[in-house]
Amino acid sequence: MLRSRRFWIGFTISLVFLFLFFYRFKGDFGEIGHALGEANYIFVLPAVVVLVIIMGLKAVRWQYLLRPLSPVPLRPIFSVTVIGHMVDSLLPRPIGELARAYLLGEKESMNKMSIFATIAVARIFDGLALLLFMVIVWLFVPLAPWLQSMGYVVAGVFICALVLFLVLASSPGRLQKVMASFLRPLPQRWSSKLGEWLELFASGLAVLKRPGKLFFVFLLSLLIWFVEAVMFYLVAFSFNLEQHFYVFLLTSATTNLALFIPSMPGGWGNWELACRETLSLFGVDVALASAYAIALHAAVLIPIILLGFVFLWKENLSLAKVVPQRGEERLAEEHDPKEDGG
Repeated sequence: MLRSRRFWIGFTISLVFLFLFFYRFKGDFGEIGHALGEANYIFVLPAVVVLVIIMGLKAVRWQYLLRPLSPVPLRPIFSVTVIGHMVDSLLPRPIGELARAYLLGEKESMNKMSIFATIAVARIFDGLALLLFMVIVWLFVPLAPWLQSMGYVVAGVFICALVLFLVLASSPGRLQKVMASFLRPLPQRWSSKLGEWLELFASGLAVLKRPGKLFFVFLLSLLIWFVEAVMFYLVAFSFNLEQHFYVFLLTSATTNLALFIPSMPGGWGNWELACRETLSLFGVDVALASAYAIALHAAVLIPIILLGFVFLWKENLSLAKVVPQRGEERLAEEHDPKEDGG
């Protein structure tokens, strides 16, 4: 992991965000400590219950995305979803997504690259749902220039990704021919392997071929992130943040969109800065908003990590066993029943 360029890029970006987060206090963190000490954490308990509901909704959406590949029971999908989020909290992204695809492929004898495609689709709809919430708030409240710029970038990235996936799902052969022209300069061994991965990935995009199913996935994504905003709102009571719900709808959107930027495990730095700066736009005291961001982040990470380890224990697994050691190559492998002694 320490030799990964992706790890060091994310680590560096997070350090920059953490520096910007703490820079305003110039070494005097007493105000943050005071706000954390004065908070009434009883409201974190229902927020944790909401967090479990969010994991359940994500599992339901993933089950729906997997249905064209194979009918998978909800119970293993839920446990794998939690384990994947736990891995994201402890290891650099996107290892959590790779772990989810790898573990479910092993458990259900499914192709892991195709499973990974369904996870990628879910991430695109996450971005589009969060963007829509930003736009809704934007219609009624003027946003800061940096938030407007963030909205334009997010719209460009996720809409382009969705269009690319739609083309790949509807005309995989045509896109493969285009990709073959780009891959031609590579050695035959690599070009054939990448072509095979693309074909496997395209098979996991079957849900995109039906507009009705597409719309349902988007509605589920909106519900997931609306419920997440409810969690943000509940924790706000611990700090007496007297703000309207739409403020936390926007804060949830900007904070979670910031996690798409490479970061250290858990998204430390990205989360805190985006959360604090969004709340500051609505007049929340900087120290109070900072304390809220830290406490909220801990309320998200700690229960997921603990619950993830519980599922690992129930499945008789270790963290090392659920993380694919050879990345995409392991995802591209077909499951062989002989490996299980069958």
